[in-house]
Amino acid sequence: DTIQMCMVAREALRQVDDSSSQKVYITENDVRGIGKCSLTERGRMGGIASYTQCIQQYALRGFLIWLQKVDACEHDLKTALGIQFPSDAKTTPSTESNREASWAPVPWGQTTDVSTWEHQSSILIQEFPIECDCLVWASKLLHILSDIEDDYAQLVYRSKDRDDFRGMKIIPGYKDSHISAAQDTVIIGVQSELKKTKDTIANFVSKIKEKQ
Repeated sequence: DTIQMCMVAREALRQVDDSSSQKVYITENDVRGIGKCSLTERGRMGGIASYTQCIQQYALRGFLIWLQKVDACEHDLKTALGIQFPSDAKTTPSTESNREASWAPVPWGQTTDVSTWEHQSSILIQEFPIECDCLVWASKLLHILSDIEDDYAQLVYRSKDRDDFRGMKIIPGYKDSHISAAQDTVIIGVQSELKKTKDTIANFVSKIKEKQ
């Protein structure tokens, strides 16, 4: 599972002794999983942040889908949250820290008895422990998801825009044969999904406020 491998890789980066003044980590002696490569402290922290965002986006997107299903069935939101996420919930999916980071298996080669939402919800509790009223907790998570989705859309745009900038500098006729980032169908699709997601989030945040 890709997300599980992200968790394994993040854990490997977190296990490094950062109390020292070491700025560059060399091979497996310093960081498990980097092989014969070297890794800067900046790169290590950036990796942790990137893995965390990917993991949390996966779990929070599942949470939003679950909220939509609850709403469609006209269940009471606070009751549904209390049942699905009891205040003493401590589900912690194993990061299997003794494993090495590797390529995830191909989709058709995977077999699992755990549903996607079950996996997402267990990660959700691990990443965001329930330390307050469930409605307050849900609202907090939705705001975090909104920020993550904003950041994701910006990263996708910047990636294409950066390629365009470099391409025009080194490839003759690049501009004439490539669509700009602003007109790229992938970028437009991401922006469209971002708007839908943020509208959905705003709708649920409003409903939560009404119940508080």
